[in-house]
Amino acid sequence: MTRWPKMELLEYRISRARLVAPVSGHVVTHNLEHVVNKQVQAGEVLFEIAPLESLQADLMVPEDQIADVAEGQEGELVDPASPDRKVRFTVRRIVRHAEVSKSSNVYRVRVQLEEVQDWMYSRMEGDARVTVDRRPYIELWTRRLVNWVRMKLWL
Repeated sequence: MTRWPKMELLEYRISRARLVAPVSGHVVTHNLEHVVNKQVQAGEVLFEIAPLESLQADLMVPEDQIADVAEGQEGELVDPASPDRKVRFTVRRIVRHAEVSKSSNVYRVRVQLEEVQDWMYSRMEGDARVTVDRRPYIELWTRRLVNWVRMKLWL
């Protein structure tokens, strides 16, 4: 049985359309909307893949809490949509200059994730809790008020 020339051409094109990544990892960015029904060039970036062991996250810590954060501390990230799903992390680096986010000063803290879950994706936002040290509850509850009074009275 002879093959159709068009069928051979399509099989050849399909064999050339295979995507191979140089590392195994997690897809962190992809934007395929600009290439739908278009021909792409060899070497054009379609996905960004991060090795699983090097996946990191950035925490945005308010300036009144950055003094409590130190490299090596541990904590948990949580997805607000599913609070039962938590990922442990370790603080790796604290950027020592403030950024403005939502009209307040924050510091960027880079953390190393201990595991990568299927539900995680690039640019995802959530909540984090860093384990610092043990303190009396009254100190934690009144901390912002005490700091506000200190700033107003220059104490």
